[in-house]
Amino acid sequence: MNLNNPIPLDSPNLISTQMDQSSSKNIGDFVKKVKEMGLKTDMGNKGATETSGPDREPTEVAEDIFKLVTTNTESGYFWRFDKKRPW
Repeated sequence: MNLNNPIPLDSPNLISTQMDQSSSKNIGDFVKKVKEMGLKTDMGNKGATETSGPDREPTEVAEDIFKLVTTNTESGYFWRFDKKRPW
C-alpha cells in the first residue's frame, strides 16, 4: 500500500488498494478485513441499526477504513469504532 499517495476520499471506488512490487513482498505481515454497515446509499439503509448509522456518509466510512488499515492495532480481535468487539 502506498501511504504517500493515498486514494482521495472522494474517489468513485470507496475501498481501493495501491500496491507496487516493493510492498507486495511484505503482504504477509498483516491482514485486515473490513466490513462496513450503515452506509448511506441511494439503495437505502433500513438495516442499519448500530450507533453510527444509518446516516454515515461514504467519506466518513472511507476515513475510518483508512485509519484502521494504517494503524497498528492489536491483532486477533474484531474492531468497531476503535473498540474491541467480542467474538
